[in-house]
Amino acid sequence: MPIWEGDDSENPESKTPKQRLLGWIQHKLPDVPINNFSNDWRNGKALGALVDSCAPGLCPDWETWDPVKPVENATEAMQLADEWLGIPQVRVPPTPFHICFLSVTFDL
Repeated sequence: MPIWEGDDSENPESKTPKQRLLGWIQHKLPDVPINNFSNDWRNGKALGALVDSCAPGLCPDWETWDPVKPVENATEAMQLADEWLGIPQVRVPPTPFHICFLSVTFDL
């Protein structure tokens, strides 16, 4: 049974919550290669893409962000999500950070 848009898992017990969340992100960002919660998020652009996908127009320039400025990119995406979507900024190590941020974002 699907839990959220893009969750086409007929047997949710067969996948971990992390796998289901990754599948949802891949559904939301079909043109952005996201295959994990580590390397694919390092430059901050995926976070900008996700914010823009959830609130179109909120982060429209994420594709032009400089990948060698990951802190600036992630900070901009998180500030926009905080200011406009009411999603508090959470800063912890990479993998837990992304999972926590996304869980808060989508009430998972």
